[in-house]
Amino acid sequence: MPRFFGPLREYADAGSVVIERQSPHYADVIYIPSRERLQRSDVDSSSTSLPRARLLRIDVRNESLVIFPINTFPSAINPHGFLRQKYAQVNSITIQGWELIGSDLTRIVFPPAPERHDYAIEFEYSDQDEVMLTLEDLPSCFIKDYDHGLGFTKPYRFIIEAVELLSDCTSLVISRECETRIDPEDGEFYISIDDLEIVRKAIDRTVRHAQNAARSINYATTHNLFAAKTGHAFIPVKTGRSPLRKILTDAAIRSDDTLTQDEQDEMLDIFAKNTRSLAANKPRQLATLKTDIELVTIDTLIARFQELMGKRTTERLWQQFLNENSFILSLAFGYPIVKVCEQASMGGHTITGSGETIADYLVKNSLTNNCAIIEIKTAKTKLLNKSRYRGSVYSPSSYLVGAVNQALKQKNNFEREISRIKDNSRIYDIESFAVSCCLIVGSMPDDEEMKQSFELFRGNSKNVQIITFDELLLKLTNLRELLSSPPVETVSNSESLELPF
Repeated sequence: MPRFFGPLREYADAGSVVIERQSPHYADVIYIPSRERLQRSDVDSSSTSLPRARLLRIDVRNESLVIFPINTFPSAINPHGFLRQKYAQVNSITIQGWELIGSDLTRIVFPPAPERHDYAIEFEYSDQDEVMLTLEDLPSCFIKDYDHGLGFTKPYRFIIEAVELLSDCTSLVISRECETRIDPEDGEFYISIDDLEIVRKAIDRTVRHAQNAARSINYATTHNLFAAKTGHAFIPVKTGRSPLRKILTDAAIRSDDTLTQDEQDEMLDIFAKNTRSLAANKPRQLATLKTDIELVTIDTLIARFQELMGKRTTERLWQQFLNENSFILSLAFGYPIVKVCEQASMGGHTITGSGETIADYLVKNSLTNNCAIIEIKTAKTKLLNKSRYRGSVYSPSSYLVGAVNQALKQKNNFEREISRIKDNSRIYDIESFAVSCCLIVGSMPDDEEMKQSFELFRGNSKNVQIITFDELLLKLTNLRELLSSPPVETVSNSESLELPF
């Protein structure tokens, strides 16, 4: 359905259009401004004949629509620009092919004879109706209201700026048949509809991320201003997953007030020397500062985690990241763990020596000393085969099955060699009561049937707990939200606090 039907009644100073059929092959759409706009533009409106400007040309022979962008709003900045060319150089935009417009405009040049029926009341489209229906079918990056001056909408003005910067062309032609190129002889700049769509989506994506970044900054700024006045904890600015949004957010919040390296070192030194005094005299402020530091640290980890998930990385890079932030591994289990060793040999003479199988991490329960083995793959590891095994069932990929078997072999070797490992490594506070295995691998598929197949597979994996990287990221995000929540003053005995993992 078109956005407009009938005259533009919502504008008190709306103009009008008429269709003038110039020849058997084309017709022009002429814009006639209202007297109110003429008065605001210091144009003489007392004359009986109002000024006119051409907006469109409908060419039946070439199946094209030519747009003539003009200014239809009086402007204090450019008082003499009313009804004149909108762009500095480009004076026309041609859309070639009715399929790009979405309708055959031949009816406007050759209006059909009205059909009369005894049982129906005849309705004839006015010129305004015909023009509005035509504009409604233009690609989404174009202005579709003739009273706003045609051409590209504001976010896409950079298309015109690029054309004018890259060429001396006065005409822009959008076509499905021609590749993007410059025709200097005819003064025409051709843009293929595919390239236009790529640019449109890129601009839409940037605008969307910029709006999200602005909302995040405005929300955090407002909250933190009032939080500082009322003694509540600050919240950080959410940067989102997109690298582009993160760049926009960081650029927006960056200021000249950033501490230098020397200033940061001095501040940390002062804080370290006065920790006990702050704890005694300013316990609430110190707790708030501690929470803020924890939140900033977790935000940095989340951003790095998202960055690694967004690109193809090696297992070693993931191992290095998790080794530097080993507390994240605790999120994979439901109990507190400590790291015993990375790249641990499950079949060698010592825990750090060479062996026939190497586990990425050996960890233990900090309360019982019971050990667990963690095997790490990458976020891009394929979990399931692309083709269905049968019906709506997808079989696990060879990468996933191989990783599970690898973990099981490490578990078997560790349980068999535990006594020798303890003696040769002189690490005696480890046990193999019930060795757990955790496999961190891949990302959750988007397809619902594939999700079901994956859940069925890992739900029946008895001795290997399988967790995806995006699930681990979600656990980290949940932890961050828990830390940023207001403190709970009292909890009754009947209430229970649910951990985020």
